Amino acid sequence: MGMDRSPEAVNIALHLGLERKIPVNADYMGIDREMTEYKRSVLERLHTYDKIFVMDEDMGKKLVEEYKVSEDRIICLYIDEDYDKGDPILKSLIRLKLENFIK
Repeated sequence: MGMDRSPEAVNIALHLGLERKIPVNADYMGIDREMTEYKRSVLERLHTYDKIFVMDEDMGKKLVEEYKVSEDRIICLYIDEDYDKGDPILKSLIRLKLENFIK
C-alpha cells in the first residue's frame, strides 16, 4: 500500500488537464529511493516545476530538507497510505483534491 498513490495521481492530473484543455506536466518521482544517481536526476527535475504535489507532510518535509525545495512550491494533498492501486475511493479523493488546482 501507499506506493500506488503517486502514479494514480499522475494519471488523474493528466486526465484532468486533457478534460479541461489545460497543459499539465505530471510526473511520479519516487523520492524515497536511496540511489545517488537517481537522486541527482530527481534534483535536476524538481527545480523545473512550478508546483510540486505530495501525498503527505513527510514527503513535503523530505523535499525541503533533502532536496532544498522551497516550501511555497509544495502542495500537500494529505492522502494517507491506506489505499491499494485502483481503489475507487483513492481515485475519487485524488481527483477531488486536484480539481482545485487544475483549472
